[in-house]
Amino acid sequence: MASPSSLDNDPGQINILVVDDADTILKLVRRSIEPEGYTVHLAADGIEALEHMKTVPMDVVVTDINMPNMDGFELTRKVVASFSSDVIVMTGMMEKYRYDQFVGAGAADFVQKPFTPDEMVLRIKRVLNERSSRDKILVLNDRLRHSQKLEALGQISTGILHEINTPLQFIQDNTQFLGNAFELMNGIFDPLLAGMNGGADTAETRLVSRYLPEKKDLEELQYVHNECPDAIGQILEGVNRIREICLSMKTFVHPDTIKLKPFSVNQCIHDALIIARNEYKNTAHLELDLADDLPDIPCNPGELTQVFLNLVVNAAHAVQEQKAAGDPGPGIIAIHSQKTDEGVVVHIQDNGIGISENHLTRIFDPFYTTKPSGVGTGQGLAISRSIIVDRHKGNIEVKSEPGKGAEFIIRFNTGTDPEE
Repeated sequence: MASPSSLDNDPGQINILVVDDADTILKLVRRSIEPEGYTVHLAADGIEALEHMKTVPMDVVVTDINMPNMDGFELTRKVVASFSSDVIVMTGMMEKYRYDQFVGAGAADFVQKPFTPDEMVLRIKRVLNERSSRDKILVLNDRLRHSQKLEALGQISTGILHEINTPLQFIQDNTQFLGNAFELMNGIFDPLLAGMNGGADTAETRLVSRYLPEKKDLEELQYVHNECPDAIGQILEGVNRIREICLSMKTFVHPDTIKLKPFSVNQCIHDALIIARNEYKNTAHLELDLADDLPDIPCNPGELTQVFLNLVVNAAHAVQEQKAAGDPGPGIIAIHSQKTDEGVVVHIQDNGIGISENHLTRIFDPFYTTKPSGVGTGQGLAISRSIIVDRHKGNIEVKSEPGKGAEFIIRFNTGTDPEE
């Protein structure tokens, strides 16, 4: 299916299906609209048309009313119910039908036979223009809702993160106190345990033996003495990890100002990986190769984190699909950043299921998704492209082969001011 921008700029990406049981009409319509650059498909009846649409998504279906097997009204209803195509009906029997019958079936327009080539072209262009406007409005409304949700989430999360940080500080401070106290106590425990293990007969060892008469009691004390430093260290490591997640979430969900600010692309990648860790940790091995010499770029950190989050989650899902298809090999998600003469380039690559060629041309279209119904909205990559291209004046492209994974390449030009 063509995207709104392609409807305006690239007619060759638009598929039009013409359905009529008369071969002369099929040829006439094809001759009329092919010079406009549209890709024209033909079907002799409604059943053949529906079968064809299962394999090739159509932007517009032009159908006759009176046909064997399935008439144009039934075809129109089925197309509108099951596909996202617009329908133009054509008939030479206007005295038999009313306009409201066409509209009631779901048709976007109609053409009366006989028609001129110019009239058919104008009808199709009008429907395509309305379709483009409708899709753009849907995209804008969806992005507005998405923005409002993020703003509300940011406000709520700021309060939650504050509430988390307060008890987290208690845990960290008290654990550090215990660690320091244990180090001081080691000055007593180390020689005492050494004496006990060496069989020394001192007032101290006799006192310990009095309270720990069994050998196993001494072994338990030795075990606690050995394990406490590691336990304290693991608690502090866990606290630092929670704090890191909170900081990443704050960067991601906090409402940023409209004006872009210099920020590290690598930090945005790290933040996205922390948030997405649960998606990939049991699915794929992460290979991270981030250049140390990257310059900060003018950006919205939350928006860039969202882009990297979308791509990493998609990569994890692609690897899962490849494993479900029987691939026994290890899943890999590789992320590489580098400095170039023009600016900064980020590569995000996976060895997942890959993307077929017919999907590649529409992968960034709004509402287009290759995932099963109910999984994903088809907005992740469309929003990512808008953030990179429209908001940051960068570039995003994808390379892929089915069964061989996919690679997304994102380029930022540090010599260009995105605000201009």
